[in-house]
Parts: sequence; C-alpha cells; structure tokens
Amino acid sequence: MSRKERAPTLLSSPTDSPWLEIEATSDGASAIALKNKQGEIEIYSAEKFLEQVAQAQGSNRSLPPLVFRRIFNLTSWTGVFWVCIGLFGQILFTGRMIVQWLTSEKLKRSMVPVSFWWLSLAGASMLIIYFTWRVDAVGILGQTTGWFIYLRNLWLIYSAEESETEKVAA
Repeated sequence: MSRKERAPTLLSSPTDSPWLEIEATSDGASAIALKNKQGEIEIYSAEKFLEQVAQAQGSNRSLPPLVFRRIFNLTSWTGVFWVCIGLFGQILFTGRMIVQWLTSEKLKRSMVPVSFWWLSLAGASMLIIYFTWRVDAVGILGQTTGWFIYLRNLWLIYSAEESETEKVAA
C-alpha cells in the first residue's frame, strides 16, 4: 500500500470528525495527513500545509522561497530581514580580518589597525542583535565577551592619542 493510500492512525478518531496527523517521511521531512470534513484524506508537505494555513487565515503574503526557508530556517519574510542583519554582521566581522591582513601585508609586519576594532565592534553588535532574535544564548555570550574587549581597545587607542595630543600641545 503506498503512502497516499494508507490511512494515518495516530490521531484518528472513532467518529467521523476531521483529524490531523504529522509523520516523518523516509527522507526525514514532515508530512501532514489531514482528514477533511468530507472524509477524504489529504497528504501535505510541511511547507504546503503552512501555505494552506496562511491562505485559510486570509494572508496575502507568500512565504520566502523554499530553498531559503530550509537553508536559513525561515518561516516568514520578517525572518529574511533578521537573517540579513546576521549575515551583514558576519560580513563585517570577517572583513576585520581581511583589513588586518591587508594592512600587515602593506607594512610587511603584523599590525592591527583601528578599523579592525571598529569592524569588530560593529559586526559583534549586529550579531548580538541577530542572536537575540534567534534566542541563541551561546551566540549572545560568545559575541558579548568580545564586544567589551573591542570597546576597551578602542578606548585605549583614543585615550593614548588624546595623551599624545596633550603632550605635543604642552
């Protein structure tokens, strides 16, 4: 008996009332079996079921494309905005290493430019915001500790520059 012919039994009711069952398919995805009011059993993928629910609720907006929903674990267009915040934060965070590497190559010695610390601070700030939206304690803790270090390094750099300016003026 094929999947479409087999009647799901987990949540079946002895009465003729509608019911719903969620099962894992052989490929690990979710399938939703729904007995409608007419007694017909309909099988939906999780994505198609969510689209049907949104349509039934009168939602005009569609979901992000399936490939993006799977890769980024998205359930709405609002999630796309937050993922963009996280990706931009990660780009800034990666960019700091590229800036440091190019500066060191130019000077032919290891050097950490001030822009490294600014990119670190900006990237970490955006990632903290993203991880807060995702409710990811590990990401929040990981970025928060570094955030204070980046801020302290910028404080030390600008304090030293201010002291040098005062010495020159005196």
